[in-house]
Amino acid sequence: MAMKIPQNHFRDALKAGKPQIGCWVGFASPDVAEALAGCGFDWLLLDGEHAPNDPRTTLEQLRAVAPYAGTHAIV
Repeated sequence: MAMKIPQNHFRDALKAGKPQIGCWVGFASPDVAEALAGCGFDWLLLDGEHAPNDPRTTLEQLRAVAPYAGTHAIV
């Protein structure tokens, strides 16, 4: 059985010129990322330059945001 590629609603909205509301996450905490994902933002930017993130904390935040299909994580 062929695997179906999921539709990227975030990209589609950007292409259509629809405003997307998001938040710049400056905490290296999966708890904060999950709480913000639950707020209904369209996107969360996980800051790897100005925040105290490393590969491990970034991965933990990505895992925390993943269940929230309406929120897209940007690193």
